[in-house]
Amino acid sequence: MFYTYGYLFYIPVTLLCIVILLLYGVHKKKPLPYYFISILAVIYVNFFIDYMIFPIIVDDDVDYSIYYNIYLQISLSSISFRHNVLNILATMPIGIGIQFIFDLKRQYRWILAVILAEIPEIVQLILICTIHPINKIFDINDVLLNGIGAIVGFLLMNIINKLVKTPPKDDKTVFRYCWNVCCQTDKSTKGNRKEK
Repeated sequence: MFYTYGYLFYIPVTLLCIVILLLYGVHKKKPLPYYFISILAVIYVNFFIDYMIFPIIVDDDVDYSIYYNIYLQISLSSISFRHNVLNILATMPIGIGIQFIFDLKRQYRWILAVILAEIPEIVQLILICTIHPINKIFDINDVLLNGIGAIVGFLLMNIINKLVKTPPKDDKTVFRYCWNVCCQTDKSTKGNRKEK
């Protein structure tokens, strides 16, 4: 059997993400730009799932052993450069965007970003142990690369935070919202900092 990321998965994932982000935004009384960024997050989640988990191929005629599909040896140098870069690039938006979605202190933001970046590998491991897809591999190197991507994205935002000192003039733009969340000096637990 061959599973792709079609409407059977796309619609419930999209609806679930929209409901969670909408309820969170209303509960936290988020400004309008938050919802725009939430739409971008939902689009990214769908692309992320499609790229990292699908397609799934299950062949009952193949002699299957989960041990052939689980690699626990760390050897980043033996993997193609392109594979390494693509894994890092795929998870960088998590490290960048997490602070715009959830109000967390800095030390919790990067931890949550890394956890979210590892979800595809956890899902692949669950699939390997349950439905035995012949094209899925749980690779410890991918776990490391996904975590590195999330941390690189998080560090990139911190660099931008330090470089951008003046807020955009318009109070209601997405850029101003991003500045209020990230680009000031004293991060509060509510995700807003006092302007200089």
